[in-house]
Amino acid sequence: MDFSAKMLRDDALKGKVIVVTGGGSGLGKAMTKYFMELGAKVAISSRDLEKLQNTAKELETELSFTAKEAEEVVRYREKNGNFSRWEDLQKVPDLDAKKVEAVKDRLAF
Repeated sequence: MDFSAKMLRDDALKGKVIVVTGGGSGLGKAMTKYFMELGAKVAISSRDLEKLQNTAKELETELSFTAKEAEEVVRYREKNGNFSRWEDLQKVPDLDAKKVEAVKDRLAF
């Protein structure tokens, strides 16, 4: 039995918004990452503010993009439509093409 295989397709939660309580660590953190991989927008909460901030920062920098760069990607996509391949991200203004190329194997379209 292959326990590393994903249960759902990559875009299964695209366009969905999910709130995860206890998202700062453990199962909540792991679920948050998985929901994001499946295309969801995720809001996390936790009783431990420091843990929550650390997790949020980790999730923001998962692909080494700054918050500003991520906003530019979203803005470009909203204006020009979805990306179909990693090279399309190189057209985004103010996005470092070297960063995109460095993480291209982790991107799914």
